[in-house]
Amino acid sequence: MALPEEVIVTSDSSGQMWNCCIWEPHSDSSLIHYKGSASKPRSLCVLSGQYIISSDTQKPLLNMWEVQRKEQHQSRMVCPGPVASLAVSPDSVYCIAGIEEKIYVWQVSTGHLLAVLRRHFQRVTNICFTDDGCYFLTGGEDNLIMVWDLASVLQAEHSQSTEPVHIWSQHALPITDLHCGKGGTCSRVTSSSQDQTCKLWDIPSGQLLYTFIFDTPILSVVMDSAESRLYAGGLDGNIYSVNLFEKLTGSQKTVTSDPSTGNIYKGHSKAVTCLSVSMDGSLLLSGSEDSKACLWHVSSGQCVRRLLHKGSVTNAMFVRTPPCLQTETGRPTLPIKPFQRQLHVPHSSGVITDAGDSESIRGAPVNMCHPLEHRQHTDWDDEVQSSILSEKKLPSTAAENEKEELANLRRINNHLRKLAATDILLSI
Repeated sequence: MALPEEVIVTSDSSGQMWNCCIWEPHSDSSLIHYKGSASKPRSLCVLSGQYIISSDTQKPLLNMWEVQRKEQHQSRMVCPGPVASLAVSPDSVYCIAGIEEKIYVWQVSTGHLLAVLRRHFQRVTNICFTDDGCYFLTGGEDNLIMVWDLASVLQAEHSQSTEPVHIWSQHALPITDLHCGKGGTCSRVTSSSQDQTCKLWDIPSGQLLYTFIFDTPILSVVMDSAESRLYAGGLDGNIYSVNLFEKLTGSQKTVTSDPSTGNIYKGHSKAVTCLSVSMDGSLLLSGSEDSKACLWHVSSGQCVRRLLHKGSVTNAMFVRTPPCLQTETGRPTLPIKPFQRQLHVPHSSGVITDAGDSESIRGAPVNMCHPLEHRQHTDWDDEVQSSILSEKKLPSTAAENEKEELANLRRINNHLRKLAATDILLSI
């Protein structure tokens, strides 16, 4: 049977049955589950539809599984400290973790620790990317939200401190959730806090657009793809729906818990910890401390399914169906290496080398010549690197320089032809 376009991924705090599970949204049946420990809130991510990665609740570890049906290979990566929040860029090239008040930026395919940011004063509890991966946002227990330019973070020298694009300090209590809408660097962002408010922000101008005030602390927030409605999960177990297309006056609006308004979803008995909306906006997914994940029909406000768990639901989200779930033989092709705990410093020659563990989790080691370029490591890479590093003396004249460059190009072309021929023979 063909799978739908989207599936549901959930995790709970107990870890008794499994760490996380993939569900079919149109039935109560689970497709596959992954065992091993439990996942923290805001720390479950899917890497390019091929891996699931999450932070351990007890130890400074990241747990990772291959998203495939036939076998389950769990890997663990040691981190500099317990990971409180985790996010992966939309292209799965970079992974960002909040460890205490610091923000760590890794390159997934090499494991290089590219940057450590120290601008928050307390624990970083939320991280999210814009849909184009150019910006990422962080929120913490210091009541601050920061917008970062990923390119600036990666280009900055290790001795220099990178400044955020925006710092939003209008919340009075710790940040509980962040959600970024569509539009890349021109997106709108919504945030929730224990101060009983949700705020709507504009990234280009850095301005606060609007404030929604509730009767209870808000622990989770999300917008649909059209950004027509905002959903807020409260400590009281209610889910509040706000119409963003209606005419708003002033700078704030009070959202009451009166059921007669028809904008409240009731079905949880404890705090709503996580929210997610399907791509078409017709279904709303909620997770709660009452050990249930509920699937709601948005138009009618009815709960159509309840997914039972053994503990508090820590993560619940819609994701595009991974292609490897459709076949029994699908194997990951994304190269991943263990994340380093020390900052990576490239050699002065411009060739990036691995300063940490060179053993890859899966597949051959990867040599990255550019942060966004994935290439298979070959003997040709080693020869070119050794020829560059063994260069003792530069040519003294322009003619000798051109002659040497021509010889190098011929040698490189020769290796490329041999490599292409080898790949063609192996693929037959």
